[in-house]
Amino acid sequence: MTTPLSTNRPDPFSIEVTENQWQFMVRIPAFQKERASRIAGRRWHPEIERWVYPKTLPTYDALTEEFKRDASVFDIRKPPNKRLPTPKVQPDEDDQSLDEWKDLNEKTSEIHQKFNAFGEQISIILESVRSLEAVTRETQDMVKVRPEEFQTESQKAPDKAQSLDLAKRNDLKLVERALVLLAFDTTGRDRSFAKWISIHQPLTLPDRFVSATHEKLKASIAQILGEHDYESADFSPLTSQLQQSNTLGLHPRENDRICNLLRAMNQHRNRFSHQAGFTESERLTRSIIYLFNLALVWPHVASEPVEETDEP
Repeated sequence: MTTPLSTNRPDPFSIEVTENQWQFMVRIPAFQKERASRIAGRRWHPEIERWVYPKTLPTYDALTEEFKRDASVFDIRKPPNKRLPTPKVQPDEDDQSLDEWKDLNEKTSEIHQKFNAFGEQISIILESVRSLEAVTRETQDMVKVRPEEFQTESQKAPDKAQSLDLAKRNDLKLVERALVLLAFDTTGRDRSFAKWISIHQPLTLPDRFVSATHEKLKASIAQILGEHDYESADFSPLTSQLQQSNTLGLHPRENDRICNLLRAMNQHRNRFSHQAGFTESERLTRSIIYLFNLALVWPHVASEPVEETDEP
């Protein structure tokens, strides 16, 4: 095994394969990211900017085969050959144990309480956005009026903020922008999250947002677990397997929290699939809750490295 000879800033073009107590880690240049992403069980960790993998014998063999020859640092040990526990697949996605649903309901209640607390913050953001837009319009209009006219207008008392009407697309997009900013901050300002949300709008296109995002999450979870035939798999069994194997390498309590959030998201997605009596207000509310749940799970499940040329 080799170890780094200095503590200087690492060479941006070097490959480093290391480990900690819970997982293997790979630091690799962005232009070679495909080499890391195609190994089963991979997950991008945005905080440390490394690919992380479960400490299993197949993963060790794959990393050795792929990187040992050209890595500047290859410092991992061969783990014991432990088999992952076989998940107990529920016969029905909606058939969960009472204890599990009790915990999930408590988490959902907590999410609703936190979401309600966002109300005041959203109002502040909306007022700030309106003020900035008003200032921008006034600045642009300065070249179109005489100085005395601008002076007269500036002395007028400001109008009260108009009430939002979510039936109007401009108002809906204004609310969407505020909510996305909050969700983006929740992820730790994850650039891959921003890129995804810029394509799939949660309020202006809620059905497409929930449907496309759920498929992405399913694919990401399957890849983390090393399952290649994820298209035929169901979301709930994959989540159960993720929880029981703790492939994410998190503290058990945090691992349970992430998986419970994924189950809650699955329930919202199922409601979008069965839209009998589905009102527009319920559609928007469920999409908003899905958005904030997504922000909480994204760094652990779906984050990816984003090159500057990839950003929207």
